[in-house]
Amino acid sequence: INETQSGNYDISFNLCTEGTYHLIVRLGGIDISSSLFTLPPEMPKSVNIIPGLYRPYGVVVAKNGEIILAENCGGRITILSKEGEKLRSFGSKGKKEGEFTFPRGVAISHDAHILVTDDHRVQKLTFEGVCVKSVGSNRIGNSPLQFYHPRGIKVHPITRQIFIAE
Repeated sequence: INETQSGNYDISFNLCTEGTYHLIVRLGGIDISSSLFTLPPEMPKSVNIIPGLYRPYGVVVAKNGEIILAENCGGRITILSKEGEKLRSFGSKGKKEGEFTFPRGVAISHDAHILVTDDHRVQKLTFEGVCVKSVGSNRIGNSPLQFYHPRGIKVHPITRQIFIAE
């Protein structure tokens, strides 16, 4: 519950099951008679389960609607259609370019490449999985462009700056 500047209150909540709900507001233990509402939840009618994913961690949606997942324990990147169908995967366990130890964060660069945080480095890849650039190393570092365990990654849409959380 948040009070707005106008003195009104915004109430937000998550509904867990489909059905009809009634919201009753009480002020000082007194029901406010005009506060009875019927709230029909918008619940998904079906859930798409994607088999074969091994501990998905990071996710980003590309401009074309494709969904890019970092499979943390699978050592790969998986690309899904906007409908959730598996299109392709690339990468494998390893420390070479295009391979991953524990991929975590994913983002899309301003020039339409996939950025992936992995163990002690960040890789820039094409949508086909070809490594264009890799920064960091296969061991812990504390120098510029060295990483301990980078996890999250975001690209600022205007300045194109890349932010990495470790």
